[in-house]
Amino acid sequence: MTYSWKAKDDLIALLLFKTGASEEILKKASLEIGCPIDSLKMRIKNFEFLKNGTGGMNHTATQTKDIFNKFQALL
Repeated sequence: MTYSWKAKDDLIALLLFKTGASEEILKKASLEIGCPIDSLKMRIKNFEFLKNGTGGMNHTATQTKDIFNKFQALL
C-alpha cells in the first residue's frame, strides 16, 4: 500500500529531519500522520538529499521539493 502524502505531512517530515528526531518520536509521528514508519523515514531521507545531496534518493516528489524550497530557511 502506498501512502498519499499531504503537504502538512511533508512539513512534519521536514521538521523531524531538522530536529534529528529519535526512533520513538518517528514512531509516534508516523502513527499521528497515518503512514508507515519506513515511509516517513524515506521522506526524511529525501529532505536530507535535498539539503546535503547525500543520504537520500534523487526521486523526490514535486510536493516534497516545494515544501523544502518554501521552508529551507528553517534548516
